[in-house]
Amino acid sequence: MKKENIILLILSSIYALIIEYMFYPEYIRYQEAGGLFLATNDYLTGYLLAPAGWNSLLTNFLSQFYHPLSLGLFVETSLLLITAAITLLYLRQWNATQHRWVIIIPVIMFCIYQYAWNLSALLQYNLFLLTLAFYLFLQNKIIRHISALIAIPFLYLLLPENSLLLLYLYGVVFERISFKQKGFPILPAINLILVTAWPLLWQNFIYYTPTNQLYTFINPEYGMRYVYIYYALFLIPLCSVFLSDRKGNRYISFALPLLLIAFSCYSIYSSPNQEREKRLAIQRHAEEQQWDQVLQTIHTCNISEAYYHPYLMLALSEKGILPEQLFHYPVQSADRIYFPANELDGANFNNLFAYSLGLKHEALHQLAQANAMSPQGLSFSRLRRMIDWQTEFGNLPLAQKYMDILQTSTCHKQWIKERTKRLSTSLTTFKEAYKEDFIIDASSPLILLTQAVKADTTNRKALDYLLCGVLLSKDLKGFYNLFQQYFPHSETIPVHYQEALLVVDLMFPHLEATRNYPVSPICRQAFEDFGVLMSQRPNTDHVLRQKYGNTYWYYGFIRTA
Repeated sequence: MKKENIILLILSSIYALIIEYMFYPEYIRYQEAGGLFLATNDYLTGYLLAPAGWNSLLTNFLSQFYHPLSLGLFVETSLLLITAAITLLYLRQWNATQHRWVIIIPVIMFCIYQYAWNLSALLQYNLFLLTLAFYLFLQNKIIRHISALIAIPFLYLLLPENSLLLLYLYGVVFERISFKQKGFPILPAINLILVTAWPLLWQNFIYYTPTNQLYTFINPEYGMRYVYIYYALFLIPLCSVFLSDRKGNRYISFALPLLLIAFSCYSIYSSPNQEREKRLAIQRHAEEQQWDQVLQTIHTCNISEAYYHPYLMLALSEKGILPEQLFHYPVQSADRIYFPANELDGANFNNLFAYSLGLKHEALHQLAQANAMSPQGLSFSRLRRMIDWQTEFGNLPLAQKYMDILQTSTCHKQWIKERTKRLSTSLTTFKEAYKEDFIIDASSPLILLTQAVKADTTNRKALDYLLCGVLLSKDLKGFYNLFQQYFPHSETIPVHYQEALLVVDLMFPHLEATRNYPVSPICRQAFEDFGVLMSQRPNTDHVLRQKYGNTYWYYGFIRTA
């Protein structure tokens, strides 16, 4: 291999590694967290005869190694290096190596559309190119056509039907281009017809597939334009033929890669993927109970988006500063304390929310629901959490059952060893925080929180959630009633509660709120200064925002929910 080709392959790998590390680290980790591979008969049987099932098995097997970011980056970069090397092979076959810059096209495109074209799409693309290269390598016509015929059932288990159709269509085209066959290529055409009908034959005799899934594209959930661009990459073998024996232009060879790299940078920065990365980062930090990192990530996001509100309140609650710092953020109404339960993101968050409040059974219920919503009905991250929670809650037989399931995977031997020690010495330390179960459903979050507080008046996290939720609803009379009933008299009153009590005293003087619950002189003086500035609006709006933007007064009197 020429020195120039080796340098270009190395540079392509470095580019892919940098892009993956800088812009997609969370998505790489997420592929392991949301994936599952088990070496059990039940698991393997579900894939062995399914269309493109072998590809799914290989994808799930490789995704296990994505948990450590460094190993995930290595696997992803290696696959992209293979893509570049196969593309270079086509260029060499057609004497077009002077246009070697073409090899960076699939590398850049897979980096740009990381979310739309996952590991499965990359594996299928590489398999497509390798299979076509092997077909072109066979010079004997009879062997070539018989091999293509025999390979149909195996390739159907490795490629989606549309890729398979395109592969055999290439077989017809290259019979004329590469092998100079005269006349109509009958046998390749028969193979193409057989491939077209193969899904129907497979559906009726081997493995039932719903009719609307017989002819599938790769991951079309992000829009059909991504599908079209993906399948446009399959034209690279023809591109090699077009560039055959054409002289390369040195300026074009330098300019086009630079333009492609500039396009990739623009596409990455302008796409919604960066927002998705932040969401995945927040989700991972919350699952690992890294609450400082949750707040740091939220600081870099568009905090006004409803998605971040539940995670913000949970992080503040877990750090014990919810009633001290809630209004330091552009918070919204109490309706966004948790997510709707019928969404995967909702179940992912809601089990953490229920666990935080001490709602043991509801935490397990929401975790089971999140598992059920996973593409495979179970996932590595939720399976690990299920084992830890069942151990903590004292359900040791169930924890052992899930551990036995996880032990059939490839990359959890050390994790299982550590948890086995914990299981053998585990004592139930989890407090029964309630006397009945609560279901996180479509009803008001404040209703559930009221039930939790009534069932256990010592549940301080639930009480702070409830009181802050009522403040978000701007129901000051309701806040004071709950505060009187449940807040411990012996404790220091948090800042936001003091601010609310001063407003209660102003609006409902007969309740004598600050007489029953004294507030600090500093807070009282600040409220008087706030009132003076309020009387001078709108000339003082900027001063109010600057000095009191992190108070309940600003939220209650100026901001809209």
